[in-house]
Amino acid sequence: MEFNHVPGQKGPAAENVARLYQGGRPRNGWLPQDTRALAQKNQAVQVVEVTHDLAQHFSKVAPSYRALRTTDPEPVRYIADLLQPYRQIVAADIGCGAGRYDKSLFDHIGEGLFLYCVDVNTSMLDELKSHVGEQYDGRYNLVMGQADDLPLEDESLDVVLTFNAVHHFPLQAFLKEACRVMKPGGYLFIYTRFRSQNARSIWGQYFPRFTDKEDRLSESHVIREAVAVVAGLTLERIEPFRYPRRSSLDRLVEQARGHHYSTFNLYGAEEFAEAVEEFNEDIRRQFVNLETIEWYDENSLVVVRKTRLDQ
Repeated sequence: MEFNHVPGQKGPAAENVARLYQGGRPRNGWLPQDTRALAQKNQAVQVVEVTHDLAQHFSKVAPSYRALRTTDPEPVRYIADLLQPYRQIVAADIGCGAGRYDKSLFDHIGEGLFLYCVDVNTSMLDELKSHVGEQYDGRYNLVMGQADDLPLEDESLDVVLTFNAVHHFPLQAFLKEACRVMKPGGYLFIYTRFRSQNARSIWGQYFPRFTDKEDRLSESHVIREAVAVVAGLTLERIEPFRYPRRSSLDRLVEQARGHHYSTFNLYGAEEFAEAVEEFNEDIRRQFVNLETIEWYDENSLVVVRKTRLDQ
């Protein structure tokens, strides 16, 4: 793999590649148009409403998103170690949100990284800019774009990354797009949580209907099968991560009410209020010290490679 981008050289201006969106909201959400064409009219309307609600959700939580969510440095260190032999890297973070992983990527990979920060939501991109700031000016571009129709050139990237966002994408279309924009030998890193891992989290165990509501997550075999049918992609490994967590009940309730997971946006208002109360009561029954509630979170890093031309 050749890394020939000059660090500090800006790519195309964001306004020149923001070609699919109006007012910071996706015209078609994260869903490909052929999927919509196959849906019945009432189903299509429901999909649009859900996507619109999620767009509103992310706009609303953007200012507090980084404070509500936990950013794991371990997968970033893992990625940085794997890319250590390469001096210069042109990459894109798809579904970058407020940039909580992008700053970590710059810190761990170093000056050789140039990053396209891609998201559908202008509020999130505004937060990213304020978070990353002038410290990394000239080393990143803000790009509005969809995961299944990336406004990036063919074979222009050494690395494509996505952190805790792939469940918002049409998986097959995203993988094809990632393959298109990657150079031969390029890496695709997908940091996610599988459905079974989600079920073992504090929310999956104790928050009513959380696992049932969150039906967008995949299992590892689904991702393996999806990668296998994209010509040019090879799944190299799936690296598991397990984190000890500690929090107070008050903090957990604060996170839930702040909708730190978009899953909570799938509840109706009254249903959510009742679920919070049930969660509160259940935690009080299960844990003695409500200031020190401990559990484990699990995630996985999917490492995919684009076939080299000489293979």
